[in-house]
Formats: sequence, structure tokens, C-alpha cells
Amino acid sequence: MTAAPLAPANAPACQGSIISTSQTGESADRQIEGRLTRPDGSNERAWLAFADRDGTVIGLGTSGSSRPIKGYAGEPGPGEVFIGYIRGSESDLGAVYGWFGGEDWCRLPIGP
Repeated sequence: MTAAPLAPANAPACQGSIISTSQTGESADRQIEGRLTRPDGSNERAWLAFADRDGTVIGLGTSGSSRPIKGYAGEPGPGEVFIGYIRGSESDLGAVYGWFGGEDWCRLPIGP
């Protein structure tokens, strides 16, 4: 499934970044941790869809974790930290789509 039926193609840009990735056991799946804020800079819980560079959904996640993230020195706001899982390598990741409810979406492009 591509992200197009889920998220609008013209979703505004999110602010944020991938902070860490780790392999999940012996599988090829990866846990992804990072930060995501709405385009206006506010922090709210969101459901996430991770897409590859072709727009195919390769994982899901949620924000709102209060768990500390390795490699992040800042103090994340409530709802800012996300955790999710993707099928494949982090190099496959092209974008993170955040859904805050209703028509409220944003897109965090990853990589070049």
C-alpha cells in the first residue's frame, strides 16, 4: 500500500529528525526513534506512517513516548518523541507522515 491513500500528497512539512535506529532481534525489521512536531512547532500525539522513497508504507508508529532516547541531548516536549517499526533498513526510509486527527497531517522527508 502506498502512503497516498492515507496521507495527502500536499501535507505540509513537519519539523523533526530520526535520532536512532536499532535492529529488532534477528529480523530485518528496525525500531526507529525520533522527534516530530507539527508545522507550527506544537507538540501533540500523532499516529505515524513510515514510507519508502517510492511512497510504499513500510512501517507504523506513534508519538508521545516519555522514554528517553539515546543520542538526544535536548528535552523533548510532550508528544514530540516517536517510536515506530519498519520492515527493512533505515536506508529504505523516505518519509515519516504524522497524523494528528481529522485532516491534520504533516510529512517529514528523510534523506536526500
